[in-house]
Amino acid sequence: LKSEELDIALEPHGSVQIPVSVPEIEYSYGAHLNVYLGKDGKIIAHTQHELPGKIKSRPAGGILKLTETKNEIIAEGERFTYVFSRHYGTFTSLVIDGQEQLEGRMRLTAFRAATDNDRYAAEMG
Repeated sequence: LKSEELDIALEPHGSVQIPVSVPEIEYSYGAHLNVYLGKDGKIIAHTQHELPGKIKSRPAGGILKLTETKNEIIAEGERFTYVFSRHYGTFTSLVIDGQEQLEGRMRLTAFRAATDNDRYAAEMG
């Protein structure tokens, strides 16, 4: 599958149907379509849709090797290696069948909208 960008002029609260052709695929761990909404070069929304497909046979469980260092916890199996960073609190590498699955380390994204209480706290502080 490939990645494409599509520019759509849309009024607030408007909607549009986009026909998407998905070839029949075979996967081991799942297949998803990621949809991002961007404005001015920034991602402002994201959704993920599971794609239909045929599940390959999954490998039988084998021996799992766990290694702990001061900075990492490493889980290794016959066909994968996961590296968890104690510093960042996230995975920094997920290698499955010799292929890295991450573009970079995972990052937590959290946002809490301001409330009236925040405005009063700022005035008092």
